[in-house]
Amino acid sequence: MDLSEILAGQNARVQVLEADAQRVLLEHATEAMKNLDSAKRQVGNRLPVRAMGVFVGEEAAVRYDKGKLETTRLLFDGYSEIVFAAVQDAEILKGLFDAIKELVEVKLSPAFDVYEAERCRLTWVKKAWAREEGRNQQPTPDARDQALREVHPLRQAWDALRSVISRNRSLGSPGGQVGVAPTTKQPDVAQPRTAPVDAEGQVSADTPANPGASAQSKPSEWEDVELVFVGDHDVEIRTEGDVRTLNYKQIDGFEDRRTGKPSQLWAMLRVFGRFPDGTLPDAARDGAEWTAIRKKIERTSKVLKKHFGLTSDPFPYVPGNGYRARLKITLPSSDPL
Repeated sequence: MDLSEILAGQNARVQVLEADAQRVLLEHATEAMKNLDSAKRQVGNRLPVRAMGVFVGEEAAVRYDKGKLETTRLLFDGYSEIVFAAVQDAEILKGLFDAIKELVEVKLSPAFDVYEAERCRLTWVKKAWAREEGRNQQPTPDARDQALREVHPLRQAWDALRSVISRNRSLGSPGGQVGVAPTTKQPDVAQPRTAPVDAEGQVSADTPANPGASAQSKPSEWEDVELVFVGDHDVEIRTEGDVRTLNYKQIDGFEDRRTGKPSQLWAMLRVFGRFPDGTLPDAARDGAEWTAIRKKIERTSKVLKKHFGLTSDPFPYVPGNGYRARLKITLPSSDPL
């Protein structure tokens, strides 16, 4: 059975659903979009939009991420309710829920929450099997067992990730077609952590450094350090004739310990690499946005000072000019501008 045919039969209802999603996400994304629009005007000729997430304020980023989660849930559940009422066979429904996940991603990109979409998909799959079982039409054991094995472990994984979603800082660009769902307070979920982390997933300053990651020879000055990014996750560190390639996970502070992905400080470091003279210009200075940037630069400085054993500031502020990187930072030649 074709998903588009089912939804076409409820066209008016679908249009109302999608319009509501668009409206609610815009309410969540407005502040983040303003931050990005300001960044585009100020540094858009030197930075691609996908690198501008660091210019979004903390509160705006949290609100935008919450909007992504809620919109994904709203659309997925809305489409699924229509399909669930039209189709009785659980095995057919399972395939339709896969199609709904793909449709929601198309509708919401880039404001699509893949974790929430998967959680919704598994919830509806379980509901389909439960209804079929309740009618005493037993599903084939293999198919039902496979679905239930899929639901429970991934639901547990989602519960561990749920508190991460609202803080995910990989904003991309909220400037595309956006759409969000009724606000529902999420329960707090305790997460096991290997080390204390702060609000951005950074390791506490009292936590010992990553063993073996700082075995490189200590430079005398920041001008003796060159960072050459190799792809998105690795960097070649050159210090006074010594060359070493490290992954972001090997440098304390550049991994978000909640997600395992590169932190916003790693993104901040790459931003400096996009300016030929290594200076983040004063043109980007704009109220709360600049305050958020300044804090990220300060935290990035702490990470580098800890790793290289230097006490001076790698990113001094030059009045009338901006924050200047004393070390050389180079991005891959293939990195799009």
